[in-house]
Amino acid sequence: MAVQNSMIEPMKKALPIEVDELTTLIGVDKDKERNIINYQYDVKNTPEHTLLLPSTLDTIHQALFNAYCENTDEMQQLKTAFPDGANYHYFIDNKEIVVVELTPADCRVK
Repeated sequence: MAVQNSMIEPMKKALPIEVDELTTLIGVDKDKERNIINYQYDVKNTPEHTLLLPSTLDTIHQALFNAYCENTDEMQQLKTAFPDGANYHYFIDNKEIVVVELTPADCRVK
């Protein structure tokens, strides 16, 4: 879909994007089978077990949920272009450690 590409391409051109001191957005693409946008993050200076702690996972999930469910024009466009949701993949040393999956329906639940 052209609208999906028009959202992904500018992000790709801006990569890598530093999210915070530990997290860098290194990739963004469209899921091949469904209307999902995939984000790939590289996490540095963080041991795998720390990233997998329930408190850490909860913090990550809450931050992504808050951003994804924000009622901004940009997020509305994203959810319209990718109605099946967004997946956030976290890597340490090129190994996928965590995936957070959000869909527009998640925003309506709360």
